[in-house]
Amino acid sequence: MRRTTLRILIVSTFGVGMFTLGVAPLAQRATREQQVVVSVLDKDGNPVSGLAASDFTVREDGVAREVLRVVQAEAPMQITLLLDTSAGMQLLVQDLRKAIQAFSQAVWAKSPDSDVALMEFGERPNQLSPPTTSAAVLLRGLDRLVEHSGSGAYALDAIADASAALKKRGATRPVIVVFVLESGPEFSPQQYQQIEDALKDSHGSLWALVLQGRLGPSRSDEGRNRDVVLGDVTTRSGGTREMLLDRIAIEPRFQQLATRLTSQYAVIYGRPESMIPPTKLAVAVKRPGARVLAPQWTGQ
Repeated sequence: MRRTTLRILIVSTFGVGMFTLGVAPLAQRATREQQVVVSVLDKDGNPVSGLAASDFTVREDGVAREVLRVVQAEAPMQITLLLDTSAGMQLLVQDLRKAIQAFSQAVWAKSPDSDVALMEFGERPNQLSPPTTSAAVLLRGLDRLVEHSGSGAYALDAIADASAALKKRGATRPVIVVFVLESGPEFSPQQYQQIEDALKDSHGSLWALVLQGRLGPSRSDEGRNRDVVLGDVTTRSGGTREMLLDRIAIEPRFQQLATRLTSQYAVIYGRPESMIPPTKLAVAVKRPGARVLAPQWTGQ
């Protein structure tokens, strides 16, 4: 009887030990650092400075993550500017040229290693200048910026092309900025979900500057898809849509955008190792009156 009792005790103890050894690694799973680049704006749309890790919260698939540190985002950007050159743009071309020069100068003053590429989309998307850090190269591209009379816009095709090009070149901080004439017809056959998928694939953020017209937005299916992309998809990518009431606002809004892009934060947080990576990201800021612009999907 004593031998049986002793045998049971040894087996039980051995089993508890095995159970403990099996649980411990789960409690001590390795945590990998993840990073998300965000903008934080005040009520007037200006960047908020001086934020720390304690000012942010991060959730993935609804699960809170530990914010480890927050630093100024200093990695060079890979910026593609997509410009509407469809019918109705003739009187705006000179304003757009000045705005792009002001934008690029403001970016390079803070981030000289960031490159800027130009693409137009009056008719099919066409590259005006390659990614460059040279003002002279960019200026040559701007000299080619002209209205294509009698044409419509292919803004969504241009966003898809820019996303694919950024992914192909391995862009580490991709940014797409699109300038659109709201009243111009959109001819891209792309659906908004296709554009969102392309942005996810390239990890790019989309920023839209939309010049309002007296006729309002296009009512076609293509126009409605464009409106969803320039509204909802920009937000989900970590960018935003700005509505311009008049041509005199083009240059100031481009300069404002340059300030926002060069004032972003890199939020570094921890993610436990997992077989299934999360897909949804939610970043919030605790500072009263401030709002955060952050991607709503993870980089995985």
